Amino acid sequence: MPSVTVLMRYLIALAIGCHGMTYVLCSTQIQVMLRDWMRRSLVLGTALSGDRLEALAVTLWIIAGIGLICAAVAIGLPSLMPGYWRPIATGSSLVGIASFLVIWDGRALGFASEGGVGMIISAMILAGAVGV
Repeated sequence: MPSVTVLMRYLIALAIGCHGMTYVLCSTQIQVMLRDWMRRSLVLGTALSGDRLEALAVTLWIIAGIGLICAAVAIGLPSLMPGYWRPIATGSSLVGIASFLVIWDGRALGFASEGGVGMIISAMILAGAVGV
């Protein structure tokens, strides 16, 4: 029977992998995920909006998702990628947080539906990766 440490590592890898898959899957369903979205950004203002902002969001979600899946593999199978999980998780989490900041239109009602919960999860992964 594996030790508790190994089981905990697998559980953490599974959770991070699921978060990464959520980013990837949401990128394929952006019209459904963001149906109440104003198609503008509080942070970017009028510099980027509409279809270009949507394309940027999808790109960031895919990058964050693939990165988090790689981080999960590095955590679950450390012999394949020894020591790489921290930089991968850090970078991917930062991209995930940036994706929320880029698409959030500033409405409190849109916080959860526009990815606020995912941003909080990414911030928790970032805190774990940098050792806070």
